[in-house]
Amino acid sequence: MATSSLMENSDDSSLSSDLPIPNEISISCFALVPRRYYPALSLVSKPFSRLISSRELCVARSLEQGAEKVIYVALRLRLEETHCWYSLNQKPFKDESVLVPIPSFPRIPFWGSSVIAVGYEMYVFGGCVDGELTSNAFVVDCRFPCHTSRSLPSMRVARGCAATGIIDGKVYVMGGCEARSVDWIEVFDLETKTWESVSGPWNVELYERTIKSFVMHEKKIRHGSRQ
Repeated sequence: MATSSLMENSDDSSLSSDLPIPNEISISCFALVPRRYYPALSLVSKPFSRLISSRELCVARSLEQGAEKVIYVALRLRLEETHCWYSLNQKPFKDESVLVPIPSFPRIPFWGSSVIAVGYEMYVFGGCVDGELTSNAFVVDCRFPCHTSRSLPSMRVARGCAATGIIDGKVYVMGGCEARSVDWIEVFDLETKTWESVSGPWNVELYERTIKSFVMHEKKIRHGSRQ
């Protein structure tokens, strides 16, 4: 029913599948296909390619129950200034995987960005742009095939290689800035989309050193130096 409503409100001229069945049925069927098969299916014909890259399919998939686990990889070539995004897809009917480029993904800074996944969204904080740390933040909607992004309110301080973790619906961003900064720990509320600073322990020895983080039992964010 949800897909039917979607198709009634959409512009039929924007998606002409040229298939011998109605668009509504085509989209419903493709929405049930695991996304790892989409790169191969898009090569079958131009109608398949148009349907797979359509926003109608993106919305239809978002209405389906359950979620599909996908591994994303950001790679940077030696002479490039930014990373390019890929998804690690299993080859159809084979026990092999292949990296599939995602040109619609926004580029992340050359160095030092912190990335954390929350559901179907991926949050990116800070990094180095043109030799300077940035306080920029943005989120990527990873639902296939949309892959849209939007800017978030900037952090209070610029950071590079900050530790991140999520607890109780809030993203904690730690370090990656001047060690004695009052904003050494910032918290981003995913619901209100606002930042706030919190008091907490800081360690001068971590200053200008890369840190790693993880959350244990959704209660603590631990960090440590990485040589």
